[in-house]
Amino acid sequence: MLIALSVAVKAREKIPTRAPRFSRPLEIWEFISKDNIEAADRVLEDFYRTFNLLAETPRIGHRRTDLTERDVLFWQEYSHLIIYTNSKPLRVVRILHAKRDIKAILKTR
Repeated sequence: MLIALSVAVKAREKIPTRAPRFSRPLEIWEFISKDNIEAADRVLEDFYRTFNLLAETPRIGHRRTDLTERDVLFWQEYSHLIIYTNSKPLRVVRILHAKRDIKAILKTR
């Protein structure tokens, strides 16, 4: 019982109380790599694959008028929202964790 409780406490210690504040894929990689470098590498590769996909087909994203009236599109990658403009070349405005207050953040920027 003591071992199970100890494992549960250690697992809880790794869970952030607030969503991490990242704005770049490398910051996300740094956070994940503290626990697992291979997983961090996969996540970073997936972000760059997604950037290529968005650059090739920028209209696959969707508008979120509930979050902003700005002329931006949204695409989810893992637990993050990639906020970008429909432009050539692709312009990523922000990458935000989906649990953050996206509406408030975009209102101030």
